[in-house]
Amino acid sequence: MNGSTDGRRTLHRGALRVMLASVAVSALMGCYAVLREDFGETEGKLLLSTLSIFGTSMITLACGVAWERDRLSVVPPLGIALGLLGLVLLLGVIWAEPDTDGDLLWRGLATEITLALAATHASLISIFGLRRRYRAVPLATYALNALLTATTLLWIWWEPDWDDAFGRLYGALIVLVIAATIAIPVLRRLDGPVLEAERSDTPVRFCPICGSVLDPPGAAACEVCGATFEVRVTTPQAPRG
Repeated sequence: MNGSTDGRRTLHRGALRVMLASVAVSALMGCYAVLREDFGETEGKLLLSTLSIFGTSMITLACGVAWERDRLSVVPPLGIALGLLGLVLLLGVIWAEPDTDGDLLWRGLATEITLALAATHASLISIFGLRRRYRAVPLATYALNALLTATTLLWIWWEPDWDDAFGRLYGALIVLVIAATIAIPVLRRLDGPVLEAERSDTPVRFCPICGSVLDPPGAAACEVCGATFEVRVTTPQAPRG
């Protein structure tokens, strides 16, 4: 494991501690808001702030795992940055209620959140390493993710008519993205038991760095994360008589 990976892992662990503390505080705020009998504007803002922090925590967690495993280059850290920026903007809108062009503000905020969710989805997909014969599935999912993101941004800024082909295309894209996303972990699970049954004599079937399935089992390098392995054989010394 190189130094950059160690640095990312240390940063990720520190971010997880901060996230855990923020989630605990947010949970207390949310419980306070929900349990009050006179639920008012302040309690509503507390509840919205809690949900915003929860959503940002999920984005940070998913992108952090992909970043720690060195997947998708700048996409995971970009997703984390977009998630944190979105949290700051949401909290500002919730509590400060800025007196600006509301339409432009919400369009910009929706754009930022859409990009953060797209980066998070791509990061989640990258975590599941598949064998070469299934490599087209995550690639197709990335493409569908990009197309759905572009279509969402088109809807945010140009507001096309939902009664025409745009609405049908958007619905079909959502269905395809969900289906492809579900298929990837299923294929990963199907690969493991098959390899164990067919190659029971192979000692190494998964990458010790990222956990991806080695293709073929016992390979000296991982095609997903690029790690290489070296076998070192040692012989015990004979006991002294």
